[in-house]
Amino acid sequence: MSLGLCIPEQRKSSEEAPRLYVDWLAITTGIRNGEAASLEIYYEEFFNVMFTEARRLTAGDEATCLDLVQDGMLKAMRSMKPLRTHSEVEAWSRVVVRSVTLDHLRRRTRESRLQYDYATTKQEGEQHVDNFARLLWVEEQLQQEPSELQSIISLR
Repeated sequence: MSLGLCIPEQRKSSEEAPRLYVDWLAITTGIRNGEAASLEIYYEEFFNVMFTEARRLTAGDEATCLDLVQDGMLKAMRSMKPLRTHSEVEAWSRVVVRSVTLDHLRRRTRESRLQYDYATTKQEGEQHVDNFARLLWVEEQLQQEPSELQSIISLR
């Protein structure tokens, strides 16, 4: 396993803290091959990016966004492509979490529609039963009237 880490980059000024060079091609290839160390580096680097993207798209609660990031990480493990730069990996990570989030929103919309349809159908069914009960009551009342009055009411 070659992660290509720990090579200090050149600093532009003396005030800048040294940064480590990360070989993203090695990391993304490692993720694709199931290497835990590569996935850990990816997770640490892009968790906040993915969480922020999920929260931006859903305006959801923290638990929902954490679930979406977890789903995104799993999707990343299954479908990671070899990418060369940090910006490519970041852009791809945003696409993955966006896809997972849109799937979640579609599922939630579909479930809401089904719940609305069920509630509407139930309400219409209750209305139908109520109308049927009223019709039975009217027929019972009509049967109690004299036959001449019954025929007049029926004609009406």
